[in-house]
Amino acid sequence: MREINKQFGIPVSKHTCYRARYAARKTLRGSLIDHYHLLPSYIAELKKVYSGSTFDLVLERETPDSLVKFKRLYICFDSLARGFLEGCRRVTCLDGCFLKTEMRGQLLCAVGKDGNNQMYPIAWAVVEGENQASWTWFIQLLMGDLGIQVGNGWTIMSDQQKKKGHSTGTLRMLFWNAVKCTTHQDFQQIMQQMTTLKPQAAQDFRNIGVKKFCRAYISETPKCEVIDNNVCECFNSYILQYRSEPTIDMLEDIRSTIMQRIVKKREVASDTTDQLCPRIRKLVEGNKLKSRTCSLRHAGEFQFEVTDFGNRFVVDIRSRSCSCRYWNIRGIPCSHAITCIHWMKQDPVSFVTDWLKKDVYKRAYRNGIRPLNGRNLWTEVEGNYLFPPIVKKQPGRPKQKRRIDSSEKVVNGQRLSKKGVQMTCSICHQVGHNRKTCVAQIEKHAPSRVDALWKCVKMKGRVIPT
Repeated sequence: MREINKQFGIPVSKHTCYRARYAARKTLRGSLIDHYHLLPSYIAELKKVYSGSTFDLVLERETPDSLVKFKRLYICFDSLARGFLEGCRRVTCLDGCFLKTEMRGQLLCAVGKDGNNQMYPIAWAVVEGENQASWTWFIQLLMGDLGIQVGNGWTIMSDQQKKKGHSTGTLRMLFWNAVKCTTHQDFQQIMQQMTTLKPQAAQDFRNIGVKKFCRAYISETPKCEVIDNNVCECFNSYILQYRSEPTIDMLEDIRSTIMQRIVKKREVASDTTDQLCPRIRKLVEGNKLKSRTCSLRHAGEFQFEVTDFGNRFVVDIRSRSCSCRYWNIRGIPCSHAITCIHWMKQDPVSFVTDWLKKDVYKRAYRNGIRPLNGRNLWTEVEGNYLFPPIVKKQPGRPKQKRRIDSSEKVVNGQRLSKKGVQMTCSICHQVGHNRKTCVAQIEKHAPSRVDALWKCVKMKGRVIPT
């Protein structure tokens, strides 16, 4: 509004700017009804170019004689599914994010982790909302594309909120320490501290089902230590700018962005000569530095006792295991194992799981997504026209940001919330206040009565008569 007023000298209101933007978008992208009329042609073009991929379009009618309306659309490219099965560990994260268009709705996604511990999109779907029916439909299609039957050896992670109202700083720290520790003994010790601090918080934590997401209890088969859903959050941020576009434009931007990403990942893997992926190399080098504080005793064959700061661990090189369980879970030799490997005069890289090596990493990105023609070359599909879904308009302006829980740290995307943090004064070193509200600070720098009167007179522009 300021720019228009400054450049043209025309005062405009906020609603006028909104109407102008809506008119410009309609001119560039067409009307919403025309957009949904084109959706069957878009699906037909996808099926023609990407044979073997899954594109499931679900329609609905209110009555047998009513208009055909859009409900759901599932997309899984065959190259992504094959790349995931050939080059990624059997760990899949599920999440949903809201769309910012007039039709609202949700975008469900399934994301894995590649050999460099980065996100690997597998499938996504536009649905009416996050509910049991939409998630069941999405997961059934995903299981068919990945060939999941019984589920043995697979890890499926959701973005379920597990907060129970215990969000103080100390409890949050104990919670993450309990989740990230790798041994049962450390877990029980941290839980004892939590019980001493707040018994109800410890009980609520146990009731969640700690064996499902704590590293001390997770399976060693996938060779993945992930206990959060950050890869899905990364994917949602990756496509953030596209979520305010109409369905076809959004899906096309997601497809083309992932197409370019696969090419870049393939080029990076071809340019490096290291056997390990960059992030895995960094972890191995960090463990090498930590191994300097370790000392070992050989117990015969491939077994060792390793002492690290008074703690003793058993390492078995043949089974590739350590009693600290770091090597067992991640597939990367821990500092204790590296101490033994160096004693055997061998390279730690050869003891890293194949899932994290460059050769397997390249398999995930060797199958690219082929280019697609524009809508001017799509074949028109005969049949009933497709119309937009039914949307119940809510009062007020549509929200563009999700609701932030009171216990979440991030505020305004930059600053951190200080809820639950105990303040300590830097002047009197007492707990419960800071230096701005310190009584000692106020008394020390309190102005005298004469100084206060003189300051008041100067502010009012008066002159004290002599």
